Amino acid sequence: MPTTPAIDSDERALLEQLAYTTKDKKTADRIRIILALEDGYRPADVARIFRLDEDTVKKWRNKFRKRRLLTDWLAAATLAS
Repeated sequence: MPTTPAIDSDERALLEQLAYTTKDKKTADRIRIILALEDGYRPADVARIFRLDEDTVKKWRNKFRKRRLLTDWLAAATLAS
């Protein structure tokens, strides 16, 4: 069961494209975190995969939940880097 709100197919396609085309590694990793959570990985598993603290994974999951508009979320992610 995903630990983030369901992402529709259009949003997922856009996230996947952005994850591979963005030049900012941190932003790409944040997108991949959301995709991994959507694929059913637990925050602890994602943290291990990305070599992050579990709290960091949860922080980005929560930011994504609060900012469901993709552009708002990515803009905040880019500014935070």
